[in-house]
Amino acid sequence: EDIRNNKDILEKYITDFVDGINIISKEIKIKNICIGGGFSLYKRHYFRTLTERLPKHNIFIAKKR
Repeated sequence: EDIRNNKDILEKYITDFVDGINIISKEIKIKNICIGGGFSLYKRHYFRTLTERLPKHNIFIAKKR
């Protein structure tokens, strides 16, 4: 429900995340990205969008043990 009520915030976060990765990638050639912490709980809402916007990167979600 939080995601449905705050889609604009999630979209802004994704856009900022992608912009940040692109800036970092210009200086440091990174290929793999692992997302963890609380944001990893919402992967079903943003994972496909991230893989579409960062096609040259391998994106992984950390798993809680």
